[in-house]
Amino acid sequence: MKKAGLSFFSLILSAVLVVMLHGGQEPAGRPAPAPKSVDLQRVDIRSLPEIRVYFTVTDEGGESVTGLTEEELEITIDDVVQPLSSLTSAFEGGTFLAVALLFDRSGSMKSAIERTREAGTAFLQRMSADDRIAVFTFDHEVRMDSGFTADRSVSRLAIEAIALGGDTALYDALHDAVEVFLSVQTPRQAIVVLSDGKDTKSRMEREAVLAKVNGAGIPVFAVNLDTAGDANNLRDVCAQTGGRYFEAASPAELLSLYRTIADQLNNQYVAAFTSSSGLDERFHGLKITFKDPSGESVSAARDYVATKGPGVPLETVSGFERKLEQQSLIPYVGFGLLFGLMIGMVLLLLMRLIRSDVRILSPAGIGLLLMCLLLGGIVGAILFYGV
Repeated sequence: MKKAGLSFFSLILSAVLVVMLHGGQEPAGRPAPAPKSVDLQRVDIRSLPEIRVYFTVTDEGGESVTGLTEEELEITIDDVVQPLSSLTSAFEGGTFLAVALLFDRSGSMKSAIERTREAGTAFLQRMSADDRIAVFTFDHEVRMDSGFTADRSVSRLAIEAIALGGDTALYDALHDAVEVFLSVQTPRQAIVVLSDGKDTKSRMEREAVLAKVNGAGIPVFAVNLDTAGDANNLRDVCAQTGGRYFEAASPAELLSLYRTIADQLNNQYVAAFTSSSGLDERFHGLKITFKDPSGESVSAARDYVATKGPGVPLETVSGFERKLEQQSLIPYVGFGLLFGLMIGMVLLLLMRLIRSDVRILSPAGIGLLLMCLLLGGIVGAILFYGV
């Protein structure tokens, strides 16, 4: 009896110690919920001063937030709040979606080829009847297996025919896909790419391709099947273009991830407003903020140039102007002039040491100093623009 009482007391004491040590916390292995997010897919400025913004809002579990109201949304341009004229569902608005499906068929995808076909087919089933789908596959070469079409049988046959190849030309595939979007007239566009992110064979440079994708305003959604691959590369491409990045721990997860991407594209919002900045051909910063009823706020931002010029890349139109807004050119040029003057003086002193008859204030000496000053100023300006 005494032993039984002692055992019961030990059991109670052990339970109390466990509670004290863990403090009622959740198990360490349970992941913390991800915050809500806003993904800004497109800023349509073709009808300036009216702007239409295409975006999605997802919850902690990555599911699309539907039923968004104007009171939960704030859009600013250069920190000035823009009154909304409308907020609608892009899907219900009747604007069809154009999606380019890019499938990596390089040797590293060998174990996932069957699941890839299943995921691609499932994506087609989630799209509406009016949406246009194009199918690209790539290894060391890029192949458009079917152009933009609403005929699901054509797209399905292209996906079912995916076969393995050699190296990976990811950037070439993105470049070629953007070119084909010129044939579809819809503001709802997206690229969905399945790859490990390792580019081993592209002819195109990464930065040039990203500039082209950004200039076209097409968001890239990427599914990474190899977490040991270049995940940072894919994640960066998605972040820069307003898309989203996903990781599949195994080929079995591809099906659900492609369905998630399809649902997010189908649940796009479009917010319309008249810009307070008008059509001034200048650089502007647009920011969209989702204000959750719980008090949490999440934002996304995008830069644009207020122009109706077709295909105007932000980098070429406003790069230098933005530099002037953020910092002054004068210190760079001034440093260059000072450096040039010092070089000129050193050269004259060296010449004086070699030949005693050389005069610093002679026409030749002054000409040398002026030339060094000019070259120094040019170098300073180049440094300013290249920083």
